[in-house]
Amino acid sequence: MGNPANPVDADEDLALRAWDGDESVLGDLLMAHASSIERAIARQFPCLSGEAEDIVAEAFQRFWQSRDHYDATQSLRAYLYKIAVNVARNLVSGHLNWQKARLLERPTDTDWLGNVEQPSDNIDETLNAVEGNQKGICKALGDSLAVLPSVERAVIEAYALADGVKVDAGMLGVELGRRHSGGVPIPAGTIRQHKRRAKKKIIDEMRKRGYELDNAGG
Repeated sequence: MGNPANPVDADEDLALRAWDGDESVLGDLLMAHASSIERAIARQFPCLSGEAEDIVAEAFQRFWQSRDHYDATQSLRAYLYKIAVNVARNLVSGHLNWQKARLLERPTDTDWLGNVEQPSDNIDETLNAVEGNQKGICKALGDSLAVLPSVERAVIEAYALADGVKVDAGMLGVELGRRHSGGVPIPAGTIRQHKRRAKKKIIDEMRKRGYELDNAGG
């Protein structure tokens, strides 16, 4: 039996084909790196786990559109992963504006390149370790969310997606009213009450599973 192909050599070949404009390289990139990057994105962004495949597909398309910017001294998988993280962050921002469905349809541009951090030397090891390090807590959090009523879950996920950005409870109540109350807005006070109840339930459920969460914040 022959020795397996060196991943570095394989990535160099993929990069050369991309620079040459060989569109078939996208399929080979997906086969080589999509699965591991999808798993890493799902672990880093549990709220987007169901969209990891679309996020990675968009990231690969962005790489293709701006392939001339790729520096072959970097790990190709790490570079693709960083692009996917950028797409995921944009998608989270899109959730807050209730534009999730349109985010991945926006025309590709190169402005985002200036915001992509350069991958560290050990990013490949980090990718491989993501599942092991976060699998337990992600599963426990998912199980804890699953016990919440649908409205409470929608409220707590909206606040989680805000990631420190102030949430307008009134606007959130209007949106969730369309989804869960037949179009009748949910009062801001009720939204805040749902948030408090959901947070307490999650903390209690996580504690049952052996995880202590910080109970700070509103």
